Amino acid sequence: MKRLIKLLLPALLVLTVVLSALTPTLASRSEADLSAAPDAEAIASKEEVVYANLNNDGTVSKIYIVNIFESDKGGIVRDRGDYESVMNLSDTSEIRRNGDELSFSMGPGRFYYQGNMRSTLLPWDFKISYSLDGTALSADEIAGKSGALEISITTKDSAFPDKAFFENYMLQISLTLDSSKCRNISAGGATIANAGKDKVINFTVMPNSEGRLKLSAEVTDFEMKPIQITAVPLSISVNMPDSESLSEELSPLSDAIRQLKDGANLLSGGIGELREGFAGYKGGFSELRNGSTGFLGGIKALAEQSPALTEGSAAILEGLRALSASLETGELSGIGQLSELPGALYQLSKATEELAAGLKELETNFTQGYAALSASIEALPSQALDSSVLAALSSSSDPNVLALLGAYQGQLEAIMRLKATFDSLKPLFESISPALSQSASGLSEVSLNLLNISTAMGSSLGNPELGSSVGGLKSGVDLFLANYESFHEGLVAYTAGVKELENAYIKLDGGIGSLYGGTIDISDGLDELHSGASGLSAGINELYSQTSDMDALISDKIEELLSGYDKSDFVPNSFVSQGSEVSLVQFVFKTAGVSLPEPEPSTPVIPEKPSFWKKLLDLFGL
Repeated sequence: MKRLIKLLLPALLVLTVVLSALTPTLASRSEADLSAAPDAEAIASKEEVVYANLNNDGTVSKIYIVNIFESDKGGIVRDRGDYESVMNLSDTSEIRRNGDELSFSMGPGRFYYQGNMRSTLLPWDFKISYSLDGTALSADEIAGKSGALEISITTKDSAFPDKAFFENYMLQISLTLDSSKCRNISAGGATIANAGKDKVINFTVMPNSEGRLKLSAEVTDFEMKPIQITAVPLSISVNMPDSESLSEELSPLSDAIRQLKDGANLLSGGIGELREGFAGYKGGFSELRNGSTGFLGGIKALAEQSPALTEGSAAILEGLRALSASLETGELSGIGQLSELPGALYQLSKATEELAAGLKELETNFTQGYAALSASIEALPSQALDSSVLAALSSSSDPNVLALLGAYQGQLEAIMRLKATFDSLKPLFESISPALSQSASGLSEVSLNLLNISTAMGSSLGNPELGSSVGGLKSGVDLFLANYESFHEGLVAYTAGVKELENAYIKLDGGIGSLYGGTIDISDGLDELHSGASGLSAGINELYSQTSDMDALISDKIEELLSGYDKSDFVPNSFVSQGSEVSLVQFVFKTAGVSLPEPEPSTPVIPEKPSFWKKLLDLFGL
């Protein structure tokens, strides 16, 4: 053993001397290379990969950056960053620091160094929560448990000053579950893929959006690998559809909207004309209704006066008969009462003439009202819209169009029924005026006869020879009695006719009232229908004006929507040194994962027995 040491010791001493001689040479070469290297203009580009360790609740534990520089010729690189520490990942050369400023030398190709950030602020805030069987638990508490698991992840904008990352970067969030421990996995909006025995669940959160993600599963002895989150600029390449083909496909739709517009305008115009025509009819019917009410009142008043008229006439007739009988027996005691008869006949004549005048006025009013009503009803449309327009509107799939069309047709049918009802009442309407005229003429004639009788009787009673000529008096009374009996029969027949007229007109007035009520309902319906049709017409005309160049509008809208997802021209700023341009910034985050703590070893660890070479190196302090 001693001999071996004696042989190795000189060799080791020589090696030590050689290394001691080379160390200053290498150091001086590094200093010389750094001072002689060209400046940063030789650097072609810089990329940054931002790594972050997240706690299981989504808060940030640590951020470190891998800075990647690429150069064709090499040279001195100057960079900035608020780092706690830096590490050269490419070679053993030094990275010099002066506050936030860094400088180093690199050769052609790529150079990597890592910077450990002082800050823990990212462009996104993450919140991750866990619950089991509806009870909120931490990641440590849920490890190894079994039950109904739910994981909620929310992402939103943070207080990071440069909003370009939040507005232009897409987040991809990946969870890996052991399928032997997790069943019935559900994750709305995510893609689920198999990776060996694992299930990989991938969520995507679009740029400038907040994410609210949920995952649920039935778990046994739950554990989960770290959640992986990456963020990269979104860039989707989508070919725009052929505009000519799009125009051809949309042309039938544009034509259909135009036809719908034309049909809606015709429908609105037709309803407007119907509404205007019906307004005149409604006015005429209103006058007829008011006139009919007054006419019925007049007939009722006439009918109410008829019993008194007939009773007065019957009393006169009985008096004449009693007078004739007394003259027949030669008894002249009733002659003194005869002097009252001319006055009674005169009052009866005046009352009859007033009734005749009232009937004439009623007949005039009724004739005018009926003529106005007939003209209004005749002016109402008896046909619907043109059949081609009706067919176009009926084929519409718009429920508003179909509802208005149905209402229009319903109102038109109601008008047709109204016209049919009026036509059925025409004979009765047309019989009223002649009956009133005939009755008025008859009453005028009766009044005139009563007046003549009253005058003649007054003259006869004033003759001084009346008392000495009983025979002549009786002949005159009998002649007058015969004429008055005929008059009284006509008066009774007339009053009976007035009662029949009253009963008939009560029914007619009831029909007029029902028709008027229907007229009011139809008028209100037409007003509402016209309002709806006008609104529909205005809306469809607006739709047509907005869609007449639909193909161009859709193309522009598609281009606008797609442009929001095309970030191909996005140039990011440096994450570390805001305001500095870099060619690419990527983000990679991961959580700690959910796992049970490692058990303590049950047997003590036996130290490894050093080998011969280990002992030899330890001897020289190496």
